[in-house]
Amino acid sequence: MFLYKYSNRKLIREKLNKFFEIPIIKILNYFKIKPNHISILGLVLAFISAYFISNSNFILSPIFLLLSGVCDLLDGSLARYTKSVTKFGGILDSVLDRFGEAAIFIGILIYFSAYESNIPNILVLLALASSTVVTYLRSKAETLNIKCEIGIMTRTERLLVLFFSLILCNFVDFILLISIIAIFVLSLFTVFQRINHIYKSI
Repeated sequence: MFLYKYSNRKLIREKLNKFFEIPIIKILNYFKIKPNHISILGLVLAFISAYFISNSNFILSPIFLLLSGVCDLLDGSLARYTKSVTKFGGILDSVLDRFGEAAIFIGILIYFSAYESNIPNILVLLALASSTVVTYLRSKAETLNIKCEIGIMTRTERLLVLFFSLILCNFVDFILLISIIAIFVLSLFTVFQRINHIYKSI
């Protein structure tokens, strides 16, 4: 199956942490940069990416989206490395992630506003709504002490789909619409996966 399991994601994350994150984290720690600073920077980069998307700039928009995603990796790793993990930091990171992701979808919505049909705009809103429910279910499960990171279309997959579709938009215009449809459909499937997981875990 082309979708890797959570255990494989963890293994990949550990390899990235060893060869990529740790050197950067050491540099950030040397300059006294705090995890919350990285979280805020990630939000700013997401807004910049959304701006470029809305202006049909598919060269700079994926670059800033990628940088925003990197910040999303680094803030938590930096907090763990410096032993400065706090409940507030986790909440702040989650809230800023939601705003950043919403900004990306809004940028896409503005881009699609040039289309004569309203269908692309509706699909963007559906993709945003279903993605939000996926995240909500994880948060709700954690309040019940249930670990719920499973799913075919989590935040990581959504960002990867958007990143590659933005790059391909330079060659195939309709690829972004296809990616939005994929995110919507697979996010719905993820919702059912997580509901089922929570139901079996209660």
